[in-house]
Amino acid sequence: MAGDDWARYWRADSVPVEAMHAHFTSHVYHRHSHESYSFGVTETGAQAFTCRHGRHVSASGAVPRQEASPPCSPS
Repeated sequence: MAGDDWARYWRADSVPVEAMHAHFTSHVYHRHSHESYSFGVTETGAQAFTCRHGRHVSASGAVPRQEASPPCSPS
C-alpha cells in the first residue's frame, strides 16, 4: 500500500463474516474471491469494482456487501 493507505481487517470466529476499515488513495486489489460475507462502509470518496460479470461503484455512504463469491477485480 502506498503512502497514507492503511487497512484493518476483522473476521468472526464462529460465523462466515468479515469486515475491513481502511483508507485508500491509490491501492488496487488484484483479482480475488471471498470465502465469507464481507461488509464495508464507504465513508468518503468512492470505490469501483467488477464482480459477477458487472461493474459496481460504491459511493460515499454506501454499505457494499460481498457474498462468498467467484473472483472479483477492481475496475
